[in-house]
Amino acid sequence: MRVAATSAEAVPPVRGNIYSMLKRASIFAAVAGLVCAAAIRPVHAADQIVYQFAALRGAVDQCRWFDDNLNDRSEAALVRQVDALYNRVALPPGAPVNVTQNAAAASGAQLLGFSIERTQLCAGSDAIRPSPAPSPAS
Repeated sequence: MRVAATSAEAVPPVRGNIYSMLKRASIFAAVAGLVCAAAIRPVHAADQIVYQFAALRGAVDQCRWFDDNLNDRSEAALVRQVDALYNRVALPPGAPVNVTQNAAAASGAQLLGFSIERTQLCAGSDAIRPSPAPSPAS
């Protein structure tokens, strides 16, 4: 003979509910931690300066040679090109320059030699004096 279950026996064990709640809480905490970690940005040690252009070290003849020999693949030319690119100087926008030389590359590009803080540099004329935008055709 079987006896009917009492109301206390019909309730699932409490231990199972606690484990389920702990599992949900740990998943929620993990998700919340990931969201917080993604929202926090890394702190940089210093401000990053963005430069407008780079100039090559040396007189305007250095830029003329570089532009005229850009497609030269001889070993000597490649060594000189890499050296010029490795030693180029990034210039901050708006830096005052003292233009001392003018030249033109074989392609017709205008080049300028200039000095900044007692360093002789060269670059295309658009780097120093940007060309005005063409007027719209009427």
